[in-house]
Amino acid sequence: MESCTFSDLSFRDLYHRFALVDFPVERLADMVDVPADADGALVYGYIDVEAGLSLELLAPACVATGTVFHDQSFAIAQKKRVTVRSGSVSPAARVVFLNDQANELAKRYDQHLDMIRTYFDGTPDILRVRAIEELDPLRNRDYPDDVLVRLFADGLPTEGVWFRLIGSSDDGMLIGTLLNEPDADFPVHVNDVMGLMLLHAPDGTPLLATEPSLLIESK
Repeated sequence: MESCTFSDLSFRDLYHRFALVDFPVERLADMVDVPADADGALVYGYIDVEAGLSLELLAPACVATGTVFHDQSFAIAQKKRVTVRSGSVSPAARVVFLNDQANELAKRYDQHLDMIRTYFDGTPDILRVRAIEELDPLRNRDYPDDVLVRLFADGLPTEGVWFRLIGSSDDGMLIGTLLNEPDADFPVHVNDVMGLMLLHAPDGTPLLATEPSLLIESK
């Protein structure tokens, strides 16, 4: 079984994959029944557009031995949803991937996972831009749909701002929603929808840039 620590992983390592994650299950004691031997959980990684990278806890598990307590699963046996956001997982948490059991687990939790994908994965436009690996260095670790963008305007200093990707235009330009109000007096504001240009630094490093002329919709 492939093993690593949580800090070693990108969102793509967890996205739509099964793993055992070392997790302080005592935090769940007032929500669900957890076996005494459990030191973590079987999880399935997905992205909630608003809440970011999320781990659906499917069943209690003993990460140390690779044991999953399916008979006491949260999703099926206890009929409860338990979700943990990536930012609340310790960077030092041990993660064990279950690639050899993926098909079996997908069948066991099929209905529950279909619900998650249906309600939380986002629109086809979002899925399309989420798949662009070249943007990964610009993404927020816990909110993979959010990217760092350079905002330009004549007479103002360049400013780094955050956008949430929502799709792309017919000509291939990325489209995002501005998440924070710029510090300088730019003629664009939080929640504005703008086009984003994918450029490259001299060393080939990708960067995203925008300017007021690329405003699509003002909120």
